[in-house]
Formats: sequence, structure tokens, C-alpha cells
Amino acid sequence: MTIVQEKTTRVGGMTIFYREAGAGEPILLLHGVPTSSYLWRRLLPRLARFGRAVAPDHYGFGRSDKPAEADYSVLGYVRYLEGFTAALGLDRLHLIVHDFGGPFGLAFAITHPERIRSLVILNTIFYSDYEWHPLAQIWRTPGEGERLMAGWTRERFGRGMLTWLARPESLTATDLDAYYEPIADPAMSPNRSRSSSSRSTRGVRRNGYTRAVGLVLLSLDRSRISSWPASTANLRSHSHSVSAPPTR
Repeated sequence: MTIVQEKTTRVGGMTIFYREAGAGEPILLLHGVPTSSYLWRRLLPRLARFGRAVAPDHYGFGRSDKPAEADYSVLGYVRYLEGFTAALGLDRLHLIVHDFGGPFGLAFAITHPERIRSLVILNTIFYSDYEWHPLAQIWRTPGEGERLMAGWTRERFGRGMLTWLARPESLTATDLDAYYEPIADPAMSPNRSRSSSSRSTRGVRRNGYTRAVGLVLLSLDRSRISSWPASTANLRSHSHSVSAPPTR
């Protein structure tokens, strides 16, 4: 069985935790909200058969640092990904994004298209006229996002997780503990700093990521290619072109 290693590196003065398995062509997996690299724990050993699979906890999430003064905009996360991939020597890579890992990773891909070998998009945002869902609107409201996060007890968070999962029956107490641990971290206290969820969602529209762009989606085996302008109408009309298994 392939062993998934747990490591840390330094990026921009922050300690970044990550999980890694395998060797060869880099495969970078980016989680979303409110998860961490724990999301990919079962996929990493499988991808290790094909290359070096690496999944970081973004700063503000998981076991990585959560500095109040950090840049929690999309461009801030692009700079972090530049530093993280440089620190680990990940040059041309396969990129897998999920949820808010999408805006971070796709902005990185747009900035460095020559470094992307292939792109896998799972349940995320990649069109230019996105309208915030109700929870994200609360996160983006100063004060309201902090109050929401402060009220997330383990039990309340668990009930929310059950409504978000494709297979809620598979959520174990160990899984819930792993996902809730960073939320209970004192660094997430609204009296100390903003929550990572509220900080990261506030930066998406302000930093130019919402410009209309064309995206090319390449499967890892390069057997299928589809492309279209990044707009809501085209996303809906082409949604049948991309399929992915549910993740947890």
C-alpha cells in the first residue's frame, strides 16, 4: 500500500501543511471550503500510481497557518500557489480543483498556462458572471461572516456537512473531527481575526478573476478535450460535457 506522507513547508513566511504520495509527474490537488487536504486522503494513494500527488492545506485552512494579516484574496492565493509549487519543485503539473480550490487553482492556471499539463474540475466556479450563493453572501459581509463561523459548533457543523455530502452515510466521527478541528482552532476566533471562509470569499470579485476567459479542460489521460467561453449560459449548455464522481 502506498503511504501518504504528512509534511510542511514555508511559503511567504507561513507554514503550509501538505500531504504527498508517489513520484513522477506532479499532480496538485486543491481543496475548497470548509475542507482541507484531508478531502483527498483516499485519492492520493491511487494517484500515486501515475505521479507525485500533492495536496496542501491552503493558508487559513486545515493545519496550515492562519495569519490575520495575510492576503486572503484570489490573487493572494495565486502567489501562495506560486511559492508552494516553487518550494516543492512542482513545475509542469496536472491540476485538480474542487470547490473554492477552483478560483484559486484556475486563476493560477490562467496566470501560468504553460505549466498546466492537464486540468480536472470538480464542483467549482469557473465562469465570469457568478452570483454568490446565500452562505457565501453571509461570509462576504464583514461581521456577519465572523458571527456565523463563531456559531459553528461541532454538532451544527456536522449537520451542515450531512446536507452537503453526496453520500452523507459515509461521514464518520473521525471525518467530522478532522474537518471541524481547524474551525475550533483559536486562530479562527472572530475576536482575533476574520474566518478563512469569509476572508477568501471576499476576494474573488475584487481581483480581476471574473474576466471572461476561455478554458480548456483536459482529462488526465488526454482522451477528451472540450472548450468554451467561461459564461453561465455556456456552462449550462455544456454541462453534460464534464462529469466527475462525487467527492467527500
